[in-house]
Order: sequence, then structure tokens, then C-alpha cells
Amino acid sequence: MVQIPLNWQVILLGSIIAQGVFASILLFSHPRNHASNRLLSLLLLAFSLWLLDPFNRVAGVYQQDPDYYFMPIFYS
Repeated sequence: MVQIPLNWQVILLGSIIAQGVFASILLFSHPRNHASNRLLSLLLLAFSLWLLDPFNRVAGVYQQDPDYYFMPIFYS
């Protein structure tokens, strides 16, 4: 089990990732969904998932369990 410390960097990165995922879900599920909204949603989701690697580094996930090191490679 990985323990994530609560410092300002972890909270900042976690909130940015959560807001990006939430905004991309809202954009993608809008009833009048145009192609531009879909592309913006996918781009925002890609940027949010791209921040998982710095989040894992700052939170110390890679030091606690080295098997998680290759997890972001599968999303890229």
C-alpha cells in the first residue's frame, strides 16, 4: 500500500489533475457536443494524465513501489 504525504506540491498537482479530468468529462458529455469540444476534451485529458508522472515523483510513489515506475508509459 502506497502512502502519499500531504505537502503543498502533492495537493497542487492533485488538484490540477482532478480539475483537468473533471473539465474534460464535462466538455465531452455536453449535450450540444461539437467536434471542437471533443478535441479540447481529449487534449485536456491527455495533459492531465501527463501530469501523473510528476505527481508520482513528488508524492514518493516510485520510491515506495518501483513497479509503478512504468505505469505512466502505458498512458503516453
